[in-house]
Amino acid sequence: MKRTPLKRKTPLKRTGFKRKKQKPLKKSWLKRKPPKKKKRKKDWIKTLHNACYKLWKEVCYKKWGRYCHVQRKYPEIRIKHTDVIQVDHCITRANKYFYYDIWNGTPVCSSCNRAKYFKQKSVDRAIEEIVRKRNPGWYKQAVAIDRMKEPNPSFNKIWWIEEIMQDLQGELDRVEGRRNFAKLLKGGS
Repeated sequence: MKRTPLKRKTPLKRTGFKRKKQKPLKKSWLKRKPPKKKKRKKDWIKTLHNACYKLWKEVCYKKWGRYCHVQRKYPEIRIKHTDVIQVDHCITRANKYFYYDIWNGTPVCSSCNRAKYFKQKSVDRAIEEIVRKRNPGWYKQAVAIDRMKEPNPSFNKIWWIEEIMQDLQGELDRVEGRRNFAKLLKGGS
């Protein structure tokens, strides 16, 4: 059976559709500039956190080096390492007390970071061992605080973020050796 398209003798008419004429804009509106959007407090806090996170990563790279610590210190772990280096939090990022702590950051390659995320125990233990060997007293204290699972009430306070940024900047200056010689002789940090 062959289908043939229907042909109308008269075209369909548009019914019930009329365009309204637009009113011309007032001249006073054309002269005014649109109001600037005010930055909300949440946006400002997010901007500060991003800047603080970038500074934290930079300090970790300067202090610990830009190489995979798991690859260098534990070559017996069989994993295909990459050239992409990331900073990993040994104590989970959910614990906001140690989110920007330099001792908590360890540079590892992206494959090691992915393996830790997927709970490959050998990589996870290697990173914990690296951090524990660096500063045993800090590690014990950090694990004890992490077990309490208490939130950091100051994490989204502007004054706290600015204080952390100043500490990180001071640590970056100290690591790079920018501080003047007199302060180093006095024993200041």
